[in-house]
Amino acid sequence: TLGAAGVIETLVTIEALQRGQAGGNVGLTTLGVDPRLDLSPAPRSLARARHALKVGGGFGGVQAALVLEA
Repeated sequence: TLGAAGVIETLVTIEALQRGQAGGNVGLTTLGVDPRLDLSPAPRSLARARHALKVGGGFGGVQAALVLEA
């Protein structure tokens, strides 16, 4: 469900902040998009990241934003 997906996404974001490392873009083999986008198939360091913004949307126009701090 959408609620469970939001909880999983939040837990993954918290773990990434605590570890100081973001997971890579799974399945990314070729960059077929704007090269200015910061995409990487490999995990990368978030050494300076202290905050994360999680935005979620639901049916009927429901919107929510959550700011997480490490």
